[in-house]
Amino acid sequence: ARYDEALAELAQGRELARCGDFTALQHRADLAEAIILHRTGQLPSAIAVLQRVLALPAEQIEYEMRVLAHEALYRVYKDGGQFEPALRQLERLRQLEQSLADKRSSTQGWAIRKELEITSARLETERERLKAEHERLRAVRLEAEKSVAEARMSELEQAVLVDALTGVGNRRCLDREGPERLAQLQGGFDGMAVVVLDLDYFKSINDRFGHAIGDDTLRKVAQLVVLHTRSVDLVVRYGGEEFVLLLMETSQEAAVATCERLRLALMDYDWSTLHPLLHVTTSLGMAWQNQPQDWQAVLRAADLALYQAKHKGRNRLEVAPAL
Repeated sequence: ARYDEALAELAQGRELARCGDFTALQHRADLAEAIILHRTGQLPSAIAVLQRVLALPAEQIEYEMRVLAHEALYRVYKDGGQFEPALRQLERLRQLEQSLADKRSSTQGWAIRKELEITSARLETERERLKAEHERLRAVRLEAEKSVAEARMSELEQAVLVDALTGVGNRRCLDREGPERLAQLQGGFDGMAVVVLDLDYFKSINDRFGHAIGDDTLRKVAQLVVLHTRSVDLVVRYGGEEFVLLLMETSQEAAVATCERLRLALMDYDWSTLHPLLHVTTSLGMAWQNQPQDWQAVLRAADLALYQAKHKGRNRLEVAPAL
């Protein structure tokens, strides 16, 4: 409220000064108004007032008033985070100080020149400090932008490896993970089981109940498979109604037991929640390895074991012979 009263008094004083042609008094009123606007956070208004003062011809404004206006404008720009305009104001102040030094050098003594050197040094120090702050903020901004870009890139990379319908991995994910995991095997009791799982008579599900029910069935199968495997294992939708599982750090007997539990869980699930007449069974083919092997050969062996399971009546697991 006191700032508002001061602005009102300044406006009245400026009007009186204009009527009496007291130009210098009017300029000081403008400067005081700009300072009040600055302190009350009205930075655009403060800048407008100061720019109006500095736009006057040199013969219409005292040198001291011009210096004070530049200094005030520099502080407004700096507090507003506008570093480039602030630097320009510092440069203009340096030029004004140099101009005054040139004019006074013949009549003023060593003390005046020394004072101007100190002032110039102070301005240069402030200019360097402001540049450093500007660079620091720029580095912080670039680092933040880099972090956002990296996070976005990571999200996109993950999205490329996920099946859009089921939320498990996709074929691209398997093509990347399968060979890498197989190559890391070192022999011994535990190894890796490659399991190809296929829904029996899935085409008839789509034909009888519609593709929406078919999609819901695939989603539920993916959920149940993930539920009956471990976080170290990998589950992917290989295509259509076919899934591939990589069961890690497991013996062949343990992998067979996992596949049987999964087959029974899928068979016994209450599929009537999706459709009263829906029933789902699966056939599985498994190839187990405990040492590095050609990835495509192992995947092909598991696929052939799946074919045997289908040929022998479906809803069963077949294990491929050792490679």
